[in-house]
Amino acid sequence: MTERNSHTTQFARCLGLGALLISILGCSTVVHDETQQRKILQDKVVGSYRWIMTAPSGVNFTLAQRLPDQTRSFYLARGFSSAAANSYAISCVFQTIVHNDTKKSVVAFNLADWRIIENGHERPLKLTSQWQQDWKKMGLPKSAQIAFQWSQFPTIQKHNPGDWFQGMIAAGLPPGSTFGVKIVWTQDGVPHQAKMTDIQCPKDRTIKR
Repeated sequence: MTERNSHTTQFARCLGLGALLISILGCSTVVHDETQQRKILQDKVVGSYRWIMTAPSGVNFTLAQRLPDQTRSFYLARGFSSAAANSYAISCVFQTIVHNDTKKSVVAFNLADWRIIENGHERPLKLTSQWQQDWKKMGLPKSAQIAFQWSQFPTIQKHNPGDWFQGMIAAGLPPGSTFGVKIVWTQDGVPHQAKMTDIQCPKDRTIKR
């Protein structure tokens, strides 16, 4: 058998045997979900923005700006020191909301697979466990660390059809920065990914109360 025929045969095997045999044969496939629907909405009360994307596979993603003033106040009320609350608040924080709007797929996430895209370069998110190491070094009380844990978007989770979840993530960029996010997930074990672009970090300004 020629090398070309060998490659063609392997491709055909990968194409036809399904997700389980694909992994056994050493083939890999990732479904790239192009944006089906993208909306940008503004909160008329505080002026923050949210970016909404629905992937063709039926998963809905929302990134909603949390103004630094909001986030500072939230964590100060939960036992954070001023320095700790501010360091997180100005790290480009978003309330992240995911809806599994598929009819029958189990959707799974690992934030360690997501990437922040800035100036053409990708880098991983700073995960909750890494932030918690900072809080321990800064001497935050256990109660504050628990409050932080519960407020974050879980690093690893699964959603059944109709499920949704929300929590904070930080892009780790200065206020006002523009970036993109490569979102990675699986549906019934099949890898998917999509990109949300031109997201803007909230600016650091005082909210009028």
